[in-house]
Amino acid sequence: MFVLFGILTAALLTDLFRSRIPNLLILIGYLSGITCAVLTENPWYLCLFDGLAILLFLYPLYLIGAFGGGDIKLLSVIGLFLGLPSTVNIVLTAIMAGAVCSVIKIIFLLSCRRKISFSNLTIHFSLPIFIGTILIVFGGISWITF
Repeated sequence: MFVLFGILTAALLTDLFRSRIPNLLILIGYLSGITCAVLTENPWYLCLFDGLAILLFLYPLYLIGAFGGGDIKLLSVIGLFLGLPSTVNIVLTAIMAGAVCSVIKIIFLLSCRRKISFSNLTIHFSLPIFIGTILIVFGGISWITF
């Protein structure tokens, strides 16, 4: 779990400062997730299936511009570590946290009397992913069970 939160923290910081999540960090996440599955004697191919399922499930949202490519790859890394049910709950929680972050950003822009346009309404979605992961892992929230 420590490794996962290290990867999420690094992704959050690079997304905030450089507006992108490096592919090297995603590769380290994939290798770490598979290694953790092997060390805990879980079948590595099921772990890989969970990550791939999340990637394929969210790819259409990337195509329409709802998510960035790094965000989807980061969620697939979470799928490697936590499995499909927890990751689906994290995605739902992250979408709700993203909505809250968006409303906060709009209120901030309005309070500063800045012009609101589509270019300044984007948020770094690694923050809602981080918040969603904390809420699901430590808060015990569960939206969907299967």
